[in-house]
Amino acid sequence: MTPPMLYYQPGGIAEKVLAHCTAIKQPFNPTVWAPNGHIQSAMGMLRTLSAKGSYKRQLVLTSDHGTLGLDWWGGADKPSYAAADAPVVLFIHGINGGSHEGYVKWACVAAASRGWRAVVLNMRGCNGLPLTSARGYNAINTADVHVAVQSIHSRFPAAPLMAVGYSLGSVLLAKYLAEADNGLYSRHETQQQQQQQQQHAEPPGAAAVPDDSSSSSGQAPAAAPLRGSGLVGAALVSPPVCLHSTNSKMGKPNSMKFMYNLAVAYKLREYVKEHAASFQSLGVPIDTAAMLSSWTVGSFDDAVTLRLLGYPAPHTYYRHACSTNYIPHIRTPTLIMLSRDDPFLGMLPKEQVTANPFTLLAATRRGGHLAFLQGWWPLGASYCDEIHWAGRKQQMRC
Repeated sequence: MTPPMLYYQPGGIAEKVLAHCTAIKQPFNPTVWAPNGHIQSAMGMLRTLSAKGSYKRQLVLTSDHGTLGLDWWGGADKPSYAAADAPVVLFIHGINGGSHEGYVKWACVAAASRGWRAVVLNMRGCNGLPLTSARGYNAINTADVHVAVQSIHSRFPAAPLMAVGYSLGSVLLAKYLAEADNGLYSRHETQQQQQQQQQHAEPPGAAAVPDDSSSSSGQAPAAAPLRGSGLVGAALVSPPVCLHSTNSKMGKPNSMKFMYNLAVAYKLREYVKEHAASFQSLGVPIDTAAMLSSWTVGSFDDAVTLRLLGYPAPHTYYRHACSTNYIPHIRTPTLIMLSRDDPFLGMLPKEQVTANPFTLLAATRRGGHLAFLQGWWPLGASYCDEIHWAGRKQQMRC
């Protein structure tokens, strides 16, 4: 087995991290009976059964009446859990996920073993949360990440805060980092201006995505501005990178990846069905018949997502959520960890990463989606857990 392929800008922060983080240079030895991305991805879902621990939920309300859930692992919400300046790690789950997912629970275990506080952001309507606003969660609403970051800083102001986004959560986190690092949330703007910006804001310093749509979505409540993202470091794990490319590859019926397309579409339909009464009471127009007949992600987006977000066409939404628009503008030290056999991977962001001194891309040959299973017993700590914790420790020194 070989170590991951590393991409970074020489002389940047990533080079300083690599000088001390030897773990990321070590070979990844995937579980021998889970040798490819499909088996790794499927087996990875079973990790939720092996991580032991519990959460305490903190509800956080947004200015548009949305409800978020911050789940604190193993009593980490208590002041007596650790020193006031002990690091806090915020985890952001993937599509229709939550704190119950195995990859999140094992990451919490790893953080707790180091004496750090672990907290998971459950998005609107996910993992038992009620849907109390006209908007559900999506890949571009960075205001909810900002709300969570502010809430954690208010609770533990002396603690350095880091964030890890998984899959769709990494898409959201990448966009948040670029926007916050470039001053979106530190500007003194009216709430109406913020509403317009956060949902359809252009990539910082670029006009790559035309703003040909409008939005009536709410924005994070006003609070004292953070310095940049408010994070000392971040990690994007198993990001699809480019939703347009991902959906194109998953949309071919003769491809194995088409099965993932059907599975994701099923989860999206279940989300809308679960909250159908809430959508109706909130006056959100959902074409139930079209939604129930949406067997692919593309057809679901046509029937539901585009209407809710105000986008005229799928490619506009996908391009707007594409992380390649945002990676060049990140100024928070960020590790991007992915596998080249990830069925959800749209593309490798090599050019974007090597042009940014604040980012580091580690791409393994095997590992699947949100898996990176290793050893004969693969349902414990993953290779990714070991790598990004070593990286987080070095990021705090930069």
